[in-house]
Amino acid sequence: MLEGKNIILRPMKQEDIDEYILRTGDPKENGAHFPLIVRSKPVIQKEFNETGYWEHNKGRLMIIDKEENLVGFVSFFPGAWYMQGFEIGYQIFKREDRGKGYTSEALKLFSAYLFEEKQIQRLQLCINPDNIGSIKVGENCGFKIEGTLRNIAYTRGKYHDLVIMSLLRDECPSLNEALGL
Repeated sequence: MLEGKNIILRPMKQEDIDEYILRTGDPKENGAHFPLIVRSKPVIQKEFNETGYWEHNKGRLMIIDKEENLVGFVSFFPGAWYMQGFEIGYQIFKREDRGKGYTSEALKLFSAYLFEEKQIQRLQLCINPDNIGSIKVGENCGFKIEGTLRNIAYTRGKYHDLVIMSLLRDECPSLNEALGL
């Protein structure tokens, strides 16, 4: 568990599964930039039972606000097979919870944690260029724009570009600094 000023990052719990499926499958709440994904409870439950959504090279932590509400998640996973690092993804579930700094705090804590615990040199984000808020989150957390991957993602019936952003190990604050210790 990583406790920040306004959020807590913790592993998924059994009682999170129904809300996670509901929130990630709601196109009205997901916004225009998150892929529409139909999630099957048996598939989610199976992966949770087998891994707890945490493995050596991929994982997901839930973003919890100080009132102990589940507000989103942050995850890491391998990018290209030759990449010596991970890609990070994140989502705040409800519109009313966006713009409160939860994503920036989660990304800062999670990035510092990954650099502390993994023998990697870089982390990356891939963001729809129309998602200005998410690009700003990356920039606020020290990620630098490297370029555009043209027509790489197919979501909601069409191809989209993605902006690729990266953060290198020596650009990231230590985990103690991120935690305010």
